[in-house]
Amino acid sequence: MQTHNLNALIECGGEKFSPKVLMEEPGYRMLLLCMRAGQLVREPASRGLVTIHSILGHITLFAGYFPEEVNAWQVICIASGASHRIERI
Repeated sequence: MQTHNLNALIECGGEKFSPKVLMEEPGYRMLLLCMRAGQLVREPASRGLVTIHSILGHITLFAGYFPEEVNAWQVICIASGASHRIERI
């Protein structure tokens, strides 16, 4: 069993963000991303199902034809192999 205090792991200093790997198992990886306004993450294609859970603020997810707004405490899933981009407005 693994537990993490997300409040203790959040670091949003500087222009660059550094994702933190919370869990890594065969076929599964969980990352914590702390993004400032104007930052974006480009992912050409995922190797598996992607689940995004916004904890604070909101992001715009580009995966398909139309952007999707993901607000705090919402969860959205992206199919395996789908390219996507996450942007913090």
